[in-house]
Amino acid sequence: MMRRSKYIILFVLAALVMTGCTVNEPFYGNIVGEVRSSRTGAPIPGALVRIANREVSTGEDGRFEINNIPAKAHKITISHYYFKVLEDSVTIPAGKTAIYAGEEAFRLEPREEPISFGTVKGEVRFSGTGDPVKQAKVSVGGQDTYTNESGKFTIGNILPGEYNLRVVHSDLEKDYVRQIEVRPNETLEF
Repeated sequence: MMRRSKYIILFVLAALVMTGCTVNEPFYGNIVGEVRSSRTGAPIPGALVRIANREVSTGEDGRFEINNIPAKAHKITISHYYFKVLEDSVTIPAGKTAIYAGEEAFRLEPREEPISFGTVKGEVRFSGTGDPVKQAKVSVGGQDTYTNESGKFTIGNILPGEYNLRVVHSDLEKDYVRQIEVRPNETLEF
């Protein structure tokens, strides 16, 4: 009986390996949604959607899509400079797409207080030589810019909050990503 159980277990494990399945394989899902004004129902283009350390901006139609997110409950944060920040909880289903559109769309409340923005500025250099990285793409809070001949950049009018600062250039071994916090009426330098 013991010997027979071993063979059954080995057979099941072999079948899992042959089909490409693993016992501890994480499952992923997707999210598709719309961001709209709570007052007018109009789509909000340019809203920044953040979930699972990923961020994307909504298109002109207020829609967004993020794929390959670990299947579980996540905090989602949606911000736009004319609206209050929305934080909510969403569940990403394994192997499926969570859809938040129509009546289920995310609704942002318009801001009533004056808007205060922050600024990020810095310099991008190669670590080995210290030479400036020219024309590197720098992204923060849904905004992009490129470094100048000295490797310097400035991005202003960023809504306060936590963001991923990303630097991309073909001569860099990999993208540089750093989490930063933008504060109102302040300039973050590095």
